[in-house]
Amino acid sequence: MQKIVCELCGSTDFTKEDSVFVCQYCGCKYTLEETRKLMENEKVIDRTQEVINILKNANDTFDGLNFEKAYDLYTEVLNIDPNNEEAILMRGISSGWQSSVQDCKIVEVEKSFNRAIELGHKKYGDSSNFFVFCTKGVEEYGKVLAGISILFQN
Repeated sequence: MQKIVCELCGSTDFTKEDSVFVCQYCGCKYTLEETRKLMENEKVIDRTQEVINILKNANDTFDGLNFEKAYDLYTEVLNIDPNNEEAILMRGISSGWQSSVQDCKIVEVEKSFNRAIELGHKKYGDSSNFFVFCTKGVEEYGKVLAGISILFQN
């Protein structure tokens, strides 16, 4: 159930008295219509689990070497959570694996790598989580750069 949040004091402790809702902290009164508006303003759809599920599917698809589909799934994550550092990183890596001699994606790989590291640092700071993320990023970045290099050598 949605909580009512008092605009005046921020309390969520309300009682209904006659046809109004009364904040138990400051005494502010709200009509039923005002209460509905307060509840609508507080509606935030939590899509965290959806992002986790799509990201897992994207990672599994990537591990299955279906880079085109993985790219699409990482894009789907970014449509929900535009600052998801893992999706940014892996979308760029997926793009790199789709490179050809006529269409090298190395610039996209580099830009996504840099952006993901920047966002990862903002999220984790100088923690072990950040360094684990960086390690994964560097490993994947190195693999795709080696793959692109081999493509051009052949």
